[in-house]
Amino acid sequence: MKHHVATSIEEARVSAEVAAFVVRVALAHYPDPLTAMRAVGKVAAFVAQFQGKVGPSKMVREGQGWRLRPMMPAFPSKAFEQWALRHLESEVPTGEIRPMLSAAQFAVTNRCPMHCQHCSAERELAKRDRMDLASLQGFVHSLQRARVSQIVLTGGEPMVRLADVLTLIREAGPESEFWMNTSGLGLDDRAAEQLAEAGLTGVWLSLDSERAEEHDAMRGWPGAFDQVQAAASSAQRAGLVVGVSMVATRELIDRAGLDAYAELATRMGAVAIRVITPKAVGRWRGADVGLSDDQVRALAEWTDAMNGGPLKHERPFVLCDEVVSRRIGCKQAGELSVYIDSFGEVHGCPFCLRTGGSLVDGTLDEALANLRRSGCSRFASPMVGVTRPGVRP
Repeated sequence: MKHHVATSIEEARVSAEVAAFVVRVALAHYPDPLTAMRAVGKVAAFVAQFQGKVGPSKMVREGQGWRLRPMMPAFPSKAFEQWALRHLESEVPTGEIRPMLSAAQFAVTNRCPMHCQHCSAERELAKRDRMDLASLQGFVHSLQRARVSQIVLTGGEPMVRLADVLTLIREAGPESEFWMNTSGLGLDDRAAEQLAEAGLTGVWLSLDSERAEEHDAMRGWPGAFDQVQAAASSAQRAGLVVGVSMVATRELIDRAGLDAYAELATRMGAVAIRVITPKAVGRWRGADVGLSDDQVRALAEWTDAMNGGPLKHERPFVLCDEVVSRRIGCKQAGELSVYIDSFGEVHGCPFCLRTGGSLVDGTLDEALANLRRSGCSRFASPMVGVTRPGVRP
């Protein structure tokens, strides 16, 4: 299923609607119109500079609304209102609300039956879950109190804990969009319907190659490729948004497999492709797996071509954190997003071994403060050189 990408006229109309929406949020949030409009102006300037640095983008229709970028909540929605409020507060803080995040990845289980070559969570995996449902609900409550507008449930393999996942989503507030990272294991029609009914927005399906034998080898699971294809079909039938996640290995880039991968993602009905570059952590700890500068440049050129070239209306949106971080700085590290592992430890991202603190015996505020002080070990904070209150220079 091909998704409708906004035309130039539609982009202009939706952009005007978004601007009016942000103005309304600002007027309701600040004590006077002058302060509100100053905050709106600063957000507009930041977004314009951000888009100029990050590269081409596109809007995709989603039901009656629009998704402006893959890792932003759909517009209009309660979650998008929280996203707007977070950016307004970052520019002109009132001092009345806590520091906010845009997104969080949250490992709801440390169980996984697969044996993925590149698993970054290897040290967390076990046969039994460490956190009970009440603890998980407490973590979600902390994230929603911090006005996180997009929560991605991950693991391990979250489908092995489906009943608890359904409860987490059902009992959460509407101010956050919920997504799931999954290999597709067990995501049949019935499970997809349950997830959609509970309020899940979409799934990120792990797909590491357009070739079945390569994907199965990466996952250490015969039949994993067929499984993820079936999961995509079930998710679409249930009305869930589908995205695919790939680990862009040297071999995939060097054999020019990116275009073939994008063609497969299109046939699967994916709205977006999230590209993860290999990291020497987890099961790849100490291995020589990183991409060369030339390979990252090739990846960046392909990303721009998919998002803004002749195939803009034919292929899914492509998001690559490595490319974005090289252009604007790390957007994680407690600034815009965090990763909470299955021990309850708060990290800048799933590949960062440093922790800002624990949600078991500490608070999210403390962990965020620690992460923001230490920053990312590879990249500077987002938009270095742009003065933003509350963002580490």
